[in-house]
Amino acid sequence: MDRQKRGWQSMTVDFSIILEYYPTLLRGLYNTLLICASSLILGLLLGMPVCMLRMSGNSVARFIGKSYINIVRGTPFLVQVYLLYYVGPLYGLTLSAFVCGVITLTIFGSAYFSEIYRAGVESVPKGHLEAASSLGMSRYQTFIRITFPQMMALIIPMLTNQLVGLVKESAILSTVTVHELTFAGTRIIGETFRYFEVYIVLALLYWVLNTLLAALADKWEAYFTKYMKRNKKPELF
Repeated sequence: MDRQKRGWQSMTVDFSIILEYYPTLLRGLYNTLLICASSLILGLLLGMPVCMLRMSGNSVARFIGKSYINIVRGTPFLVQVYLLYYVGPLYGLTLSAFVCGVITLTIFGSAYFSEIYRAGVESVPKGHLEAASSLGMSRYQTFIRITFPQMMALIIPMLTNQLVGLVKESAILSTVTVHELTFAGTRIIGETFRYFEVYIVLALLYWVLNTLLAALADKWEAYFTKYMKRNKKPELF
């Protein structure tokens, strides 16, 4: 009888259940925002030294940077989360699920960010660097005034794609009991059996987060490309 009742309920649509459980969703949304913001900032920061190792003239440093990137990019994110959360305690590394989530997302993102940085640096025309050197600029001044602005203008679309991908990857953290958005939705489904309504709301919330992130990236891109005002954007058709 209960099964028949739940089956009949599953055929109807009732979004009032979301209003009843909105505190759970809000808590999950807050944790998702906190985890993603922390890991995105840390990943962007960590990606730069990894990029420097990858592009170093020292063969040992270059090997370390390349190995880090290959290992992180060559293994599934889920496996990385499990290694840190479940295997780590066996060797004395015990972390909370939240901290584990931030660390794994940071490591995962930094490997991709470092390669994006490298692509941006290598895309800057060498003539610009030679001109800066002829003017007596130091390597630091050349990077800040010449390389960095042009690099950012080139890589922001790629960075945006990776940032959006990390927000979606954060849903995997629900498998290690991080109370983020997907975990909150799973708890609600376990109590109400309302799959359709909950997953629709989860999809909508992730879409809003990623849309706002993309809009922010557009503003960021406009800032770094303001010196290109006279150049029109290329048109495909």
